Amino acid sequence: MSNDPSDLAPETLVHLGCIETLNRGDIEKTYQFYTDDATYITDGVPDGTVDDLIEHAEMWQRAVPDLEADTTETVVDEEDGGITFEYVVRGTQEGALADVPPTGNSFEARGVGFAELEDGLIDQYTLIFDRFGMFQQLGG
Repeated sequence: MSNDPSDLAPETLVHLGCIETLNRGDIEKTYQFYTDDATYITDGVPDGTVDDLIEHAEMWQRAVPDLEADTTETVVDEEDGGITFEYVVRGTQEGALADVPPTGNSFEARGVGFAELEDGLIDQYTLIFDRFGMFQQLGG
C-alpha cells in the first residue's frame, strides 16, 4: 500500500484532510492532503489557504478541546471528482470562540463540506455549518 495521499480513495482523502483535521492533535499533517495552492472557503475566509484552514482548526481545538467531527454522509461525483459530505461537530466550549467567552456549554452542529480534487489531492475545500444553532446552544 502506498503512503502517497493522492493514491487514496476520494472519500478517504476528504475524510482525512477535512474532518480529521479537527479531530487530531497533529494537524501539520494536513498539508499532505492538499495541493500547494489549495483554497479554503468558509464564513469570513472567502479565499483562504491551507494555512488558514490549519489556523481555523487550531482555534477550534483551543476553544473546544473535546471537539469531535464525524462524517454522516459522503457523495462522490465520479465525473468531475467533486465530493460533497455532511458532517456533525460536537463538543464543550472551554475557551473563547469568536467573540464568545468560554461558557462550559456543550453543542452539536451539522454542516456540509464540498471538496474539489486535482491530481488526487484536495484543491478547494468549502465549509458551511450551522453557526447560528451552535451559538444558540452555547448561549452566545
